[in-house]
Amino acid sequence: MRPGQPLSPHRRIHRIAGLVFVLLLLGGAGAAYFLERHWLAADRARATETARQKIHLIDRQLDHGLSVTHALAGLIRLGQGEIENFDAVARELLTHYPGVSALQLAPDGVIRQAVPLAGHEAAIGHDLLRDELRNKEARLAIETRRLTVAGPVRLIQGGDAILGRLPVYVEAAGGDFWGFAIALIQLDDFRRAIDLDSLGQQGYAYQLWRPHPDSGAPQVFAQSAGPMAAEPVTTALDIPNGRWFLSVAPEQTWLNTNRLAAEVLLVLLVALLASLGLHWYWRVRQERADNELRYRSLYEATPAMMHSIDGDGHIVSVSQTWLETLGYRRDEVIGRKSTDFLTAESRRHALEQVLPEFFRTGRCTAVPYQMLARDGRVLDVLLSAYGERNREGKVIRSLAVIEDVTERKQNELRLHQLLAEQKAIIENDLVGILRVRDRIIVWANPAYETMLGYQPGELNGRPTQQTYPDADAHRAFGAAAYPVLAAGGVYHAQFEQRDKAGRSVWLNVSGAMLDRDSGESLWAFVDITELKLALSRIGRSEQRMDLALAGADLGMWDWHIPSGEFTCNRRMLEMLGYAGDELVLNNDSYAALINLADLPGVRQTLVRHFKGELPLYEAEYRLRHKDERWLWILCRGRVVQWDDNGRAVRMTGTNLDISERKANEERIRSREARLANLISSMQDLVIVFDAGGSPIEYFYPPDSRHPYRLPGDPRGGNYVEMLPDDVAHRFADTLGELLTDGRPGSIEYTLDVAGESLVSVALLSPIIADPGSFPEGYLGVVRDVTSERLAQQKIASLSRRNTLLLESAGEGIYGVDQAGRITFINSKALHLMGFSESEVIGRSAYTLFHHEQDEWKGRAESECPVARTLRDGEPRYVDSAYFWHNDSHGIPVSLNVAPIVENGVRQGAVVVFQDITERRRAEEAIRHLAFYDPLTQLPNRRLLNDRLSRALANGKRSALPGALFFVDLDNFKNLNDRLGHDIGDLLLQQVAERLSGCLREVDTVARFGGDEFVLLCEGLDADPAEATRQAERIGNKVLATLTKPYLLGTYLHASTPSIGVTLFIGGGKSAEQVLKEADMAMYQAKGAGRNTLRVFASPLPVAQGGAETTAN
Repeated sequence: MRPGQPLSPHRRIHRIAGLVFVLLLLGGAGAAYFLERHWLAADRARATETARQKIHLIDRQLDHGLSVTHALAGLIRLGQGEIENFDAVARELLTHYPGVSALQLAPDGVIRQAVPLAGHEAAIGHDLLRDELRNKEARLAIETRRLTVAGPVRLIQGGDAILGRLPVYVEAAGGDFWGFAIALIQLDDFRRAIDLDSLGQQGYAYQLWRPHPDSGAPQVFAQSAGPMAAEPVTTALDIPNGRWFLSVAPEQTWLNTNRLAAEVLLVLLVALLASLGLHWYWRVRQERADNELRYRSLYEATPAMMHSIDGDGHIVSVSQTWLETLGYRRDEVIGRKSTDFLTAESRRHALEQVLPEFFRTGRCTAVPYQMLARDGRVLDVLLSAYGERNREGKVIRSLAVIEDVTERKQNELRLHQLLAEQKAIIENDLVGILRVRDRIIVWANPAYETMLGYQPGELNGRPTQQTYPDADAHRAFGAAAYPVLAAGGVYHAQFEQRDKAGRSVWLNVSGAMLDRDSGESLWAFVDITELKLALSRIGRSEQRMDLALAGADLGMWDWHIPSGEFTCNRRMLEMLGYAGDELVLNNDSYAALINLADLPGVRQTLVRHFKGELPLYEAEYRLRHKDERWLWILCRGRVVQWDDNGRAVRMTGTNLDISERKANEERIRSREARLANLISSMQDLVIVFDAGGSPIEYFYPPDSRHPYRLPGDPRGGNYVEMLPDDVAHRFADTLGELLTDGRPGSIEYTLDVAGESLVSVALLSPIIADPGSFPEGYLGVVRDVTSERLAQQKIASLSRRNTLLLESAGEGIYGVDQAGRITFINSKALHLMGFSESEVIGRSAYTLFHHEQDEWKGRAESECPVARTLRDGEPRYVDSAYFWHNDSHGIPVSLNVAPIVENGVRQGAVVVFQDITERRRAEEAIRHLAFYDPLTQLPNRRLLNDRLSRALANGKRSALPGALFFVDLDNFKNLNDRLGHDIGDLLLQQVAERLSGCLREVDTVARFGGDEFVLLCEGLDADPAEATRQAERIGNKVLATLTKPYLLGTYLHASTPSIGVTLFIGGGKSAEQVLKEADMAMYQAKGAGRNTLRVFASPLPVAQGGAETTAN
């Protein structure tokens, strides 16, 4: 390129893209540098927080383990220098301090006792004050009168350990030094307990060290196996006589090479994509401009009518042929709506139908329009268009190609007129043709003249009114027909005319307009006079048939078999619940109405009729009603038309609704079957008497085991001949009463049969054919009740025996029938429940006193164990339930439920129950000891975990947050050391009372252990910020309450708490995680100087201001 020559567009694009790439690369490098410094600071902050959490765990583990020395010191002081049965006491203490491996007593500094002794024999007799290598911490403990920690040190008996030595002073010895209480923690056990290796799982290396007491050099006693990055973060832990340090750093380097590489790659990628994108944009823009120029030149020079519109319907370009055809200038067209050049009708068609469909599909083809030329001409055109869409699918531009079909449409219209005229002048003998102008007959063909009895040409030039019965008929026809013709339609009708002789002629007429300008119309006539007369006769015949069918309640049908079409009367549709044209019947629709079980039989009978095997088709089957029920139909019919090949063509018949008859038959069959089953299953003698008392039918039981046999065949005789005189008289009296009041009667009598006295009962019932009529006869049932009477005597004896057993039982016993009603109850049950026998017999046991949950809480009757046993016959034992006493208080009981089964049939159940009030009290006392702290009577850790888990579940359902507070008393150990455990216990009790007064009754205050308490609050505000403020207000209230002075006996003590709080919503955290977060926030409060409140950073947004928030 020569100097001074302007750059080409392509070279200018290349240079701009390169400059953008360099600028973005430099800016991205700077951003990556500052971002990496931010990440490094964040990584060190996370490592510091991790080290603090681990130091907190070490502190708690060490403090918990060495605190056992205070317990030993208290026991020594109580024993005035002696601990009775030290081995047993020490072993019990070791179970409560799992981190401690051994306990030792060293009176006057000399180790005399150790538990366990195994492994520590070498330490017995060792003088701590004389050993120059180990007496430094021992003498320091005596000087400060406080617990000192030595170690890690190498033990005489072998191994490394941490030693806690507490100097003990006994009042019996004048307050002088007694010796040491020593707790020994094996270093290996301590390492496992604090689990420093878990830091490696987080990618950290570590060192736990202390400055050596003598040299000051770092003494490492726990470290990770791998290397540690330079500049680790270090956290200190103060112990009674020194400091420990935990150093934490990544295993290799603080620099995250993967992250740095990703940042560099991202900067390169962004710079490259931006420069390429800019280059592509300018190149596409240039190419589009070139294409637009070429397209416009080609478009304007095309010989076709074309225009292009934008997404709003405005014309943006138009071809020269379009302008020449319509006579417009280009400046008159560009920018106007394309619909402005359409007629009103075409514009409405375009806006309402064509354009919405075009913008939906993006194309339209051969749409007929009428366009307006500049000189007022109307052109008929066909328009086809294709749309160009953007990325969102919206049509932003379209190209339309227009074809002028004005001349073609005019030719088609003229051709249509010519064809109409040609058709009109066709001469035929069947159709009368008439041309009319202004109600004057212009021309009539011979067929029309013949219909009306005129000579050829006689009607030409005459008014059309001449052929009508009167002027009113003429006006009525014109008013109905000519508006249809004027609208371009074809008029069809049937009407009456008069022939030349004045006779009535019925014609079928069709008319159409031939020429709108002249008003000339063309009419065609068909003589239907004979058809009208036939239809009239058929109508009268059908009317008579309809009356007959309606009287017989028959549906009539006519079936054209080849086409499958049905014709039926209204009654047939009404049978099926349909009206009018709701149901169109054919082969398929009628077959779909037939019940599938009946369809094969229907088809088989139909085929037999078609073959001539049956002269009449008759079948009973079910049809589906409109409301989905089944109707029984009696269908009868016959084929009335056959084709030349002997195939059935047309068949007619009737349908009769026989549903009621079928139902009656079914009821009769069912009744007869039940009666037959009843009689066959009876073990009684059944006799049917006529109105005069003579037997006409009799039935013995099927097994013929009835003891009484009739004397021969009793039919034709009388009951007097069948019975002894005294029984016959009583039988006659019973019949007389039956005739008087119509009610059944019975007599019981004794007969001697084969030397045995048999007791029988005769039951008599009238047989009445119609209500209010005299009985046609009587039904007698003779039953042998000898066994029943004997059984009743045995039952009475057993009942007296059972009563004695029930009254002698020590438990409450009652029985119920299958309906749950009490049938018997003993005195013990009445005494326990406070009822009298008359108050419970026949009453529902559930209604009176069944309750199966806690007192005052009932359970549904279906869940009652007694009701369940009545349902399934399974025995049940309920260890704990409640019954209601008559004075409306609950009685705890245990109960056994057993079913009463006779001959395999459940008859009810027996319930045996005991009052377990005393047992409940003992269980409640045990439960209280298991879930409540004996010192403060607050829930213990076990109950707290249960309530916290329940709170998390409740929060998940209600979506309302809760708060957990971890409260630790500052310097509580000093109070115990100075004033003793009794004073410390008194302080814990008063703190428990104050904490309980700070919360609602629904909240929980629990003692977590030692001087630690946990508060659980549920149902805070749904707004996270407001929930955080509520938690802070509660925490500040607790803080203010606990800092007030305490009167401990005669000693006035001031104490402060450190409080950590975390917020939670159920489902996101476990109970263990919530407790850990509150504990971490509490140690943050201690680290901030104690006597303060800290809120853990949780998923809930925390309100600004107030208590500080810890970092996670």
